[in-house]
Amino acid sequence: MRSVLRPPWNLTARDLCGLRACFRIAVRLGYGPQKGDPPWTCCLTTALVPRTLVLGHADRGDTTMRLPELESPEKYRGLYVFDFGDQVAVGYTADEIAVLLESQRYADGKVYRIHRAMPDGTMELQGVSRETFLKEDGLFFYRDEPGLAEEDFQTLVREAAGTPPPCRMKVHLARISGSRYELCTVAIFPAEYTHDVSDWLNRIGYEGGDLVEGGPSQVSDYYAAGATVIKRQQLWPMPSQSRSADEVLATTHLAVQRKMA
Repeated sequence: MRSVLRPPWNLTARDLCGLRACFRIAVRLGYGPQKGDPPWTCCLTTALVPRTLVLGHADRGDTTMRLPELESPEKYRGLYVFDFGDQVAVGYTADEIAVLLESQRYADGKVYRIHRAMPDGTMELQGVSRETFLKEDGLFFYRDEPGLAEEDFQTLVREAAGTPPPCRMKVHLARISGSRYELCTVAIFPAEYTHDVSDWLNRIGYEGGDLVEGGPSQVSDYYAAGATVIKRQQLWPMPSQSRSADEVLATTHLAVQRKMA
């Protein structure tokens, strides 16, 4: 029986997403390379904030963002805050944020994800760059044994049927040229859902792969490599709670975009 070389740690998909998130936080707090990050993310990444928040902007000094009072604020976890410049609105979904950023009028708005929210209204916000809503992220579960790779693929598809993912997701069973592993189960999804996909994989207890890699650059490399896709499956989330683009654009004046009480 041939042994498979593994790194001295055993990372699950959730671990990988968590480590990448911690690295991003370190970068945005100034403990890492800043190249390519928008100026505002260097000054606020993850912070516990009251309803009135002073943000430091590297390019235009300090500004004040006043958050509206919310009923049951803890239910807004995972939703987004959009700073229009002259006002702030709370309670957008990722799809609705994409609508705002794709419109010429609001393309320069600032986006924050509500990472955590307390009953007293205190929120933990994470700055999200515009580019995040325009790219794909992915996870790659490598196996040296074809039978185990097939099982990884089938398990992910089967679990998704009972507990749908948080967003649309492409799942491939593929052979990647140049890889030292025989096969790979690939999950590709919109990058703005990285944290949600991590939580979903943890909920369904998915632990595929002898080696797990992920990130937007890996997705680009995967497309460029011209991998041979042996099986493919399109996964869909539960019916969306997002509103139509017309409704999103017509209600930007509302400080609270949806009631979660």
